[in-house]
Amino acid sequence: MTAIVPLPAPHKKNWRDWQHAQPPFQSPDPRFVLRLSSPEDFPEIYDLLNSTFGNNRSAAEYDWIYKKNPYGMPHCRLVIEKASGKIVSNGTRFPWPLARGSQDMEAIQGGDSATLPQFQRQGLVSLRIQHHRAHPWYNQEISFGLPNRASREATKKYKQPDSSTPTPFAKKILDWRTLLISKGVPSYLAKLAAPAAKFVTRASRQKQEGLRIKPIYHFNHEHQTLSLSHSRNEGFWCPHGAQWMNWRYFSHPSQEYVSHGVYSGDELQAFSVIRLDRDSAMLMELIAPNNHLSRILLDQIERVAVEAGAKAIEVYASKSWRQWPALRQQRYFIRPSDIYLSATSIDHPEALLPENWQLIPGDSDVF
Repeated sequence: MTAIVPLPAPHKKNWRDWQHAQPPFQSPDPRFVLRLSSPEDFPEIYDLLNSTFGNNRSAAEYDWIYKKNPYGMPHCRLVIEKASGKIVSNGTRFPWPLARGSQDMEAIQGGDSATLPQFQRQGLVSLRIQHHRAHPWYNQEISFGLPNRASREATKKYKQPDSSTPTPFAKKILDWRTLLISKGVPSYLAKLAAPAAKFVTRASRQKQEGLRIKPIYHFNHEHQTLSLSHSRNEGFWCPHGAQWMNWRYFSHPSQEYVSHGVYSGDELQAFSVIRLDRDSAMLMELIAPNNHLSRILLDQIERVAVEAGAKAIEVYASKSWRQWPALRQQRYFIRPSDIYLSATSIDHPEALLPENWQLIPGDSDVF
């Protein structure tokens, strides 16, 4: 078993330290003031985000990530209109678990970025970026994210470094008839073809050989030990501790997560977490020491997803993720995704290379 990586939470530097180190950069546009956020700004930030994106996300959903993250409060860079005193542009980054091999790292993950429509195309995002780069912490921490193609294209003009290689994506089709109809196949032909497609893509069921599967409703040190032991990567990766996983999966105010463990007697051998969406499931975690246990969990995930009415199971992850062979054997279709690594680090230029990362949906996909 590999060495246990100590959990880097809470971060050695907290939100108050970050706010105290105010950047010296001032807005060259006299209409605006740049400043760092405080928790008193959060309700206005929530309104800005909902207004800009047409969301109806509740305060409880925002509070979950803004106020209850075990790693601390977010770093929000604000543009204030002097005349009204209102926040007109915001960029949020969340403190996040990160390690390189067995070394703890200070890290933030890119989050909400929004500018009110009437203030767009006036250079406010560029001002926020300059404000961010002027902060004394800019050279001391790693910033990363997994933007989709649209977000990536939108930020290219600001010369933010990112990868040109998409993250791999895998999908297990559970409802072939619906898929074929969505591709233009007539309903009667889809009904005839679906059983054959299901048979061809069916994986052999794994024998449990005295093992048993149980649902998990709370993570403890046993789950943390297993996760850190079998997720560890020599490159950059996100160590998931019990406290963090309980917050990440079991305290979310709007998303439904389901977790199962494989046990030999009373000893935990492997576990998984999936998110159940309206008509699909997203594989968030798959922690197992070998291919056999991984496939036992993938069998269980398929049963749970089918019972929930999901038409497919999806997952994206870095190429270095050790579970790709199990997914192939379970007849997942694998192709490039529209998700790309975006990372910045002055002190660790190797963090800019996607081959040095291991990331999965549980590391990023919070909503």
